[in-house]
Amino acid sequence: MGSGDDFDAPVAVKLLYIKLLFLTDMSKYEKNPVFTRQVRRSGEEFPIYDASIFYQFTHFGENKPRDHEWEFTSSRGQVDALQVLPFDPTISDPDPAKRTIHQSAKGYLRPTPDTLLVVCHNYNGFQKGDGEWAGVRAANDTKVLRLVVDFSSVMTGEDKKLFVEPPRAYWTHELQKDPNDPERNLETPVDFEYCHGGVFSVSQRDVLKKDTLTIRYRMAWDNLVYWQAYHNQREWIPNSII
Repeated sequence: MGSGDDFDAPVAVKLLYIKLLFLTDMSKYEKNPVFTRQVRRSGEEFPIYDASIFYQFTHFGENKPRDHEWEFTSSRGQVDALQVLPFDPTISDPDPAKRTIHQSAKGYLRPTPDTLLVVCHNYNGFQKGDGEWAGVRAANDTKVLRLVVDFSSVMTGEDKKLFVEPPRAYWTHELQKDPNDPERNLETPVDFEYCHGGVFSVSQRDVLKKDTLTIRYRMAWDNLVYWQAYHNQREWIPNSII
């Protein structure tokens, strides 16, 4: 494997920006969601407790592959993705609520463009679970891999902290195995950049295919403000402080 200028990766830059739009605790407000969303085509409605938007930007290098497959996956919630650049409205999930176990959306391109932008909405994907994290994986060898997670729209009560513990960032390298579990790759702590207001960014250079960057955190759920949207209004209304 080369490094620096010698690392001739098919992907020059891959960036995943995640913006949490709002977040409420489904376990406390199961019967009182923020709003309900009508599923496209089927007309079925399902309750929404959190929503986030993902922007996945990929700029390919000179030795880009002949074809490329992009993918969004989530361990929970509903995924609804759209390929924006090159624009293709046919690559979308007609009924994301039907999948309730492992959510994913995929798109296939041939030939590979110079630049790819995919936008994805994720509903109920950031609820409590075995772990609270967000991550990005390199689909090819990549010169620069970056992950940005934006919590700036998640509301807390006055003078209340958003996290129980500060977020931490990790790089999982495909060639480094965990000595305690040979089946798993080793997570290496890495430094990240913090922007005032709850925006965290981490990047890594010269990464291999399947390498990942992850930001892990522990949300202070009891400090969150509960927001409720009414179907006949366009504004968010603070209802109460948890």
